[in-house]
Amino acid sequence: MLAGRLKRLKRAGWVKKAKIEDCESVADHTFRVALMASLLAKRRGLDVGRATTMALLHDLPEAVIGDITPEEKLDKRTMEDGAFRAISRTLKKDLKEWITGLWLDYRKGESEEARLVRDLDKLEMAIQALEYGREGRKGMLEFVKSALGEIEDEGMLDVCMKIRKLLLVE
Repeated sequence: MLAGRLKRLKRAGWVKKAKIEDCESVADHTFRVALMASLLAKRRGLDVGRATTMALLHDLPEAVIGDITPEEKLDKRTMEDGAFRAISRTLKKDLKEWITGLWLDYRKGESEEARLVRDLDKLEMAIQALEYGREGRKGMLEFVKSALGEIEDEGMLDVCMKIRKLLLVE
């Protein structure tokens, strides 16, 4: 299955920007986003299954197109949408409709679950930057600053600010 490719696909930002060859895979990232989504969705009274499934789907197109960084100046959104359509065409109608609805919600950020997952995607990157920073890796503040520029949830912004302070101290 295509999803298995994500286990071998390294997160491009860590490789290209931070020069971390032994970095996490896209599947590693997706797992933690999904776990955080399920727990926070439960705590916030949101639809846990919807949030968790969105988290599991959010990087699935990368199994087809790879992990594209913003610096590559490619139309990542269009590429991901095309890859998602290709993936969903392999499914039976009911599953295709279900995951397509979740994908579109995630892309547009219409529901609380979608906004949660979008913010967690960025927060997870900041958490990973802290972990790499504690291993002695350099340049991790750039990733935290990027997350701070995109997260909308106040609580997650607070966590990200704490991560920033920790990296400044260490």
